[in-house]
Amino acid sequence: MLAKCSVFIATSLDGFIARNDGAIDWLMKANTLVPPNEDGGYKEFMSTVDGLVMGRHSFEKVLSFESWPYDDLPIIVMSSQPIEIPSHLKNNVSASSETPVDLVKRLTKQGFKHLYIDGGITIQNFIADNLINELTITIAPVLLGSGRSLFGPLAHDIELDPIETKCIGGGFTQLKYRLNSIAETRTLKKKNKNKVYLAYDEIIDWFDSHRNKKLDMEKFYLDLLQNHIPPEGKVLDVGCGTGEPIAQFLIKKGYKVTGIDASKKMIHLCKKRFPNGKWLLADMRTLNLQDKYHAVIAWHSFFHLPHDDQRMVLKSLSSLVEQNGLLLFTSGPEYGEVWGDNGGHDLYHASLSAEEYTQILLDCHFKVLIHKVRDPECGEATVWVAQKKE
Repeated sequence: MLAKCSVFIATSLDGFIARNDGAIDWLMKANTLVPPNEDGGYKEFMSTVDGLVMGRHSFEKVLSFESWPYDDLPIIVMSSQPIEIPSHLKNNVSASSETPVDLVKRLTKQGFKHLYIDGGITIQNFIADNLINELTITIAPVLLGSGRSLFGPLAHDIELDPIETKCIGGGFTQLKYRLNSIAETRTLKKKNKNKVYLAYDEIIDWFDSHRNKKLDMEKFYLDLLQNHIPPEGKVLDVGCGTGEPIAQFLIKKGYKVTGIDASKKMIHLCKKRFPNGKWLLADMRTLNLQDKYHAVIAWHSFFHLPHDDQRMVLKSLSSLVEQNGLLLFTSGPEYGEVWGDNGGHDLYHASLSAEEYTQILLDCHFKVLIHKVRDPECGEATVWVAQKKE
């Protein structure tokens, strides 16, 4: 049996764990409302854990505190990039680039029994891998309106088993849930990471019904695209899915859209729904297109490729962009790999580091206009917009 993994975290009433810049001043202020000697069970919880796993951003935030809050508790910082560990913490803090599953397996073998999981992205990744057993959320009496969400977009509903709900004073409410029953009963079909598109043929009905088609997340970037390319310009939508909402929007605006997808059923739907578009059944890794485009979009598709394929495909897509044209794509927030549930299938996702994406774009004569990490207005997606220059 793997080590137990628990979350113990505070959020605003609207579900944010920090401001967009990572600040938690609002939480410090709200904490002044809590009655003296009331910690919401934090000390008791900490007495049960024998290790803490956090993300790089959380680690950097804790380092900014006046004093180190974890004494000699072993800390593992998940990061694909090298991190600087102060000399006085090197006996207790280590870094890991392992997947959540591999990390928990290793720590279990080393004798860890109960791990405290902290940090938004880290928590999301552990939930995606069915590793979280218990979740304790303390809700502060404050609305932020925007910020870094505790939870990101989900491929399906997750039902929680309630353990306890209590008011701890000062307007704070604490909710405790158990997730282990779900982790034990859910069975995902893990797909070959080189052929993720095969899963989309199987989950097309689920995908079509769950895909947000309101364009509320993509609209800002599509408006920016329209400001940079000519009317009736040519747009290549790579991994177009069912054509909704991105290709649909661009076709209505008069752009000449070519959509490609490796899923036969996705392309079939595109042809049926949008006969004015040009739809090609193709793998983005083996494209052989003669045209150039005023804009190339790879929205939530490019990140299904393994690292080496991403390096190759990014260069290939760059070559298809006209001078002064735009390349728009989404990636992960940092280097890594993760499997995530989509309609009951465990699909592969990967990301290069921001530094490597930037260097490839520069080598291909692009200027990065926007690199928005975990855009809160865009479902926490990390979005890139680059323009081709001489």
